[in-house]
Formats: sequence, C-alpha cells, structure tokens
Amino acid sequence: MPLCGLPRVAVVGCAALAVCVALGCRERKSAPAPAAGAAGGARGTEVRALHAPLDASPAPPAAARERAVSSEPALRPPPDVRLLPPDRPWQHLAFSEERLAQLSDEELVVRALPGLRIAARITVPGARNVVAGVGGDFVAAGSDHVYRLARLDTRAELLAPVPRLGPTVVLPAADSSDHFWLLYEGIARVPEFDLQETVLTPYVSVLSWTELSELDGRAVASRGEGTFIYTTARGLRSVDAEGSSRELAVAGLGADVWRLLPEPQSDGLWVATRRQVEHIAPLTAPRRGARLALPAHTVALAARGRELALLAVEAIGERRAQLRVEVYSRAEPSAEAPEGMRLRQVLHHEERLAASPDAGPSRAPAPRFAPEVALAPGRPWLAVNGFGLAVFDWRTGKRLLPREADAQKLAPGSP
Repeated sequence: MPLCGLPRVAVVGCAALAVCVALGCRERKSAPAPAAGAAGGARGTEVRALHAPLDASPAPPAAARERAVSSEPALRPPPDVRLLPPDRPWQHLAFSEERLAQLSDEELVVRALPGLRIAARITVPGARNVVAGVGGDFVAAGSDHVYRLARLDTRAELLAPVPRLGPTVVLPAADSSDHFWLLYEGIARVPEFDLQETVLTPYVSVLSWTELSELDGRAVASRGEGTFIYTTARGLRSVDAEGSSRELAVAGLGADVWRLLPEPQSDGLWVATRRQVEHIAPLTAPRRGARLALPAHTVALAARGRELALLAVEAIGERRAQLRVEVYSRAEPSAEAPEGMRLRQVLHHEERLAASPDAGPSRAPAPRFAPEVALAPGRPWLAVNGFGLAVFDWRTGKRLLPREADAQKLAPGSP
C-alpha cells in the first residue's frame, strides 16, 4: 500500500516523514494512546500553584475508606484551576520487572529492584517520555536520538530520531520494543515506527499510518496491538488493527472524560471523568462495571491487572505539598454481589518544595509539578511523582524511597 509515494513498509528520512505528517499523509486507520513529557503538561499544573496557599484541607483517611461506590457521586465545589490534571498523562515513570526508570531534566535515571540503587544515568537531550517495552527494555524519544536501554544494560543504544512536532505521546507495542506508535498533538494521523532498520540506516521505518476519525484530543488509549480507543465530541470511538472504526455506545460518557486506561487482561477500559472513574467491559459489547467517586483534585491515574491507583493533591502551599494516593482492587461480579472496588491502601506523601525562610537563599529552581503514578508488575509497589520521586509498598504502606535519612539530605535548602 503506498505511503507518500513509497511502499507501505519503507525506510523514510526524518525530514520527509515530518513533511508527510504535517501534510496529513494517510494509510491504514488506527489510533494512539495518551502520554506527555516535559512539554506535555497542562498550563494549570505548573509551579504557579506553589505561590499561593490553597484553601484545601486534607480529608481524613476514613473518608476515602467510607466513600461509596455509587452511580450518583456527591456534588462538590469546582476544582481549583491550578490543580486540574495535565492535558495528557506525563511519561516520566516506567516500571519493568527488574527496574524503575525516571526521566528528569533530560536525564534518564534507572534503579534496580528491589534495592532501588541507581544502576544507570543516561543523558537524553530533548526527551519528553520514557516507556517500558517488551522484555524489560526502556525506550525514550529525544531530539537527536531514540534511546533504548536493554533489560540489564547500563548504556543505551542510540537509534535514529523520530520527527518531533511539539508535544508527543509514545504508545509502545505489546509484542516488541522495536516498534511503537507516536501521537502528535493536534494531528489525528498516527505513524507506527520500526526501530529495527535504524541499526543499519540513519532513518526510521514506518510500518503504517492510523487515522483517528473525529479525534477531539482529550484522551486516547492503546492496547499495543493496533487497537485504539479515543474520545470524540459525541463520546468514545475505537479503531482496530484492520482500520475498522466504530462508536462505543456508552451513555453518559461525554465532554468531561479526561483519561482512558486500557485493561488488556479483560478487554476492558477505565474511563475517568471529572467526578468518577468507571470500568467498561468488554469493549466488544460495552457494559458498565465498577464505579468509583474520585477524590477532589485528582491529577493522575494508573492501572495494572486488577489494581487501580489514584493520585490527588490534598493541600499545597509555598513550601509544602500534601499528596494522597489511593489504591483499589477491582472485584469480579458474582451471583451474590455486582462488580465493585475494594480499597487496599491510602498513602499520604508530603513534599518540601522550598527552603525554610531561615535557611538562606536557595539556588535550586522551583520544581515542576509533573503529577504521575505508576504501578509495578509483579510487586505491590508504586512510584509517585509530584515535585519529586517517591516509591511505596502499597500493601504495607511503607515508603521505600526516599528513605528517611536520604530525605533529610535531599530536601531543598538542606545543608
């Protein structure tokens, strides 16, 4: 099938590819998933939120444990505009079976599990996202290269770059770290790239193009095998690997959907609106399942297996931020009870954002608010990023990183 005059599977130069994307070259229909990097967050999530304390008191732990999973969530005041979730999810955290990767200030820091010691530091100029690939690989797309770090390596493989047209979202494939989809902001045609050819040539190979018909840019989810679900002005729409597109008739899911999270194990989908998150399954014949009212100021979600993690801001001021993480498990329906959610843990995490007034002037720049939460495969662990990295064992509630002694050394303004 032709692609801009070339065979469908062809080696395309970066300049030609960028022109092709900008002009709207099309091929097979399909759709991407969410993501974002340092340039991808919403305007309301920048550090401006630190400059004035908010009138937001932390809710007691019992409040979350007693919060009903109902079809009619209680009304609440409109959220502070400075605490709205990012326009698209940040991709600064990624877990593999053996390691945790964090992208920060154009540096990829990789920690070995379970000790969380730093195993590798890699400079990645212009990188905005990092994702976990098949087999324990990490892939980061920078301005000059695509960086791939194999399962236990400490040095990254430098591969040819992919075109960058503003904020992008990397959508990894489920079968290989050699290829992935890339979602460009404001462009509904999505290329699938193949990294295998870049070992031999300075160019990247494009496997196919996918068109997201009627995409409105709010949320996209990818299963990694060519099927995509995304938001339109009328609701949800899906595109399969063969390019067949259809609307998903789920009443009540309209203009306030801001995040979609696939659950490949059940062919299901988590759909987050401003007030709640609910499970839709199976997508072949949409059926509404478990539903959960979101905490106020929820800014990030993550799903893995049956677990769902929510990150919310409880309070924020000039020098401190109080974050809250809730972890739930989805229970399958039975003859005795419908599908529901079981609260597993509530974690409170306070971060110091600036030096105390008597600590003297601080040379460190104000930290960027990049809210993200990630769940580890095969472990009851989660990583949280608000203004800095924290890792927890959510089953026990223990904080694994930063450790208490390290927290004192790393606090802004500390000697």
